[in-house]
Amino acid sequence: KLNMLVLKVNIGLISIDSPDDRRTSSGTLYTISENLKTIGNVRWIPLRKSAVYRFIEIVFKIIGKMCRKNICFSHTVLGAKLLSKGININDFKNIDVLIAYWCGSSFGQINTSGIPSIYISDATFPVMIDYYPPFCKLWKWNVRQGIDLEKMTMDNSSEVVLSSEWSANSAINDLEQPLRKIHVIEFGANISDKDIVKRSFKFDGILNLLFLGVEWERKGGDIAVEATKWLNENGIPAQLHIVGIKSLDERIKNLPFIQNIGFLNKNNEAEYNRLIKEIHDCHVLILPTHAECSAIAFAEASAYGLPTFTFQTGGIPSYIENGRNGYMLSPDSTGEAFGRLIARCLEDGRLEKMATSAKEVYSEKLNWSVWTEKMRNLIISLTNK
Repeated sequence: KLNMLVLKVNIGLISIDSPDDRRTSSGTLYTISENLKTIGNVRWIPLRKSAVYRFIEIVFKIIGKMCRKNICFSHTVLGAKLLSKGININDFKNIDVLIAYWCGSSFGQINTSGIPSIYISDATFPVMIDYYPPFCKLWKWNVRQGIDLEKMTMDNSSEVVLSSEWSANSAINDLEQPLRKIHVIEFGANISDKDIVKRSFKFDGILNLLFLGVEWERKGGDIAVEATKWLNENGIPAQLHIVGIKSLDERIKNLPFIQNIGFLNKNNEAEYNRLIKEIHDCHVLILPTHAECSAIAFAEASAYGLPTFTFQTGGIPSYIENGRNGYMLSPDSTGEAFGRLIARCLEDGRLEKMATSAKEVYSEKLNWSVWTEKMRNLIISLTNK
C-alpha cells in the first residue's frame, strides 16, 4: 500500500527556503520534506525573493529604524504579491496536493487552480505580534495587512496543520477558521532515528546541563547561567554546555562552569555528530525561553531522556508535560528558581524517573513517525489515493 502511495501521490512543497538545508528552522523543513517522500513524490516549488523584493525589504528596514518601528515586509500586501509572483500554473502540473510551509502571507495570493492544499506552520501572525522580537513595534497597517493575508491563506487552504494548541486556538479565534479544518500535529526531533540510542540516567557527581539555541537573549541564556551558578554555590557541581551561540560574551565564556561548544551546523557531519554527543552526555535541557512556538530542542531532549526545564509560554505546553518530560515555570521565574527545582528533582529521584518518562512522551507524540502518519491520512483524504 505504501509503495502504491509513493507512486501515485505527487506533492508540491511550497516554501521560501530550500528543503535541502538542514539549518533552516532547526532542520524542520528538511525533515518535513524527507518524511513527505515516504508518502509520495515531492517537488519543491520555491517562493523566490526577487531583487525588487530584497531592495524594498531593505528600504522598509531603513524606514523602520528611522521611525523606531518594525515593518514585516513579508506580511504586507506588496511583499506577499512579490513573493507569489514567481509561481505560475505550470509549476502545479501533475501535482495532486500542495503543502505550503511557513508562507502564511503569500500562499493566499497564489492561484492553485483547485488543487487541494495543506498549510503548515508553528504559529499564526496574530500570536507573534508583540511576542517575537521581529513582530514587536509593528505599524498598525502592517498588523492589519498581516492578519488579513494569513486569514486569506487559511481560508483558501483545504486543511491547516499547526504544531501546538496555542497556535490552533489563534487560528480558530483570531482568524475565524472552522474547528474541522484545524489539526494540531507536534513537530518531532530533527535527529535521525538511527542516532537516537538508549541511555540510562547516570549521575557521577557533576550535573551536566544543556543550553541549546541560537538566540541567547530570547532563549534565556542568562537565566540558564544564573541557574547553573546557583547549583554550584549550593552543593551541586554543575556544568552548562552551551550549544548554538556563534559569539558568546567573553564574561560568560570564561566562567569556570561553562562549556562553550559554539554553533553546530547539522549539514556538517562532524558537527552534527558533536551535537548528538552533547545531547547524549547531558542530564538536563535548560531552556528558559521567553518566546517560543515549538522548540525542536524539546523533542530532541525527550528523545534522549533529558528532562526539559523551561517557561510556560507560547506553544510550549504542547511539548512539555510537567513531571513527565520536564517542568514549565512561570515566566517571571528567576535563575535561582530553576536551580532550586533542578536540585530538588535530582535529590528526590525525579530526574532519573523523567529520563524514562521523557522517552515515553517522545514516543507518543514528539516524533516524526507520528507526524507523518497523521499527514498521510490527511493527504489520502484530500486526494482519495
